[in-house]
Amino acid sequence: KLKFSKGLSKRISRENWHPDQESNWTEQGEYLLSIPYSDTRELLRDILRFGDDIEVQAPDTLREEIKNELEKTLKKYL
Repeated sequence: KLKFSKGLSKRISRENWHPDQESNWTEQGEYLLSIPYSDTRELLRDILRFGDDIEVQAPDTLREEIKNELEKTLKKYL
């Protein structure tokens, strides 16, 4: 389950990420997208390209993988 920022939501809502995707909008105008996936590596790259305009809400395992990847990247800049 992915949550996109209000500023990016309209553009993302026009994209088709997966034939079985489910989506809805928050009261704040954020776009929520749920997609099935099997290859975490591909999805990680897709998520990371959106920077702080996206938040992984579930599953916790994917949130943790994103966190780990961001920590590894940040270490290169410290």
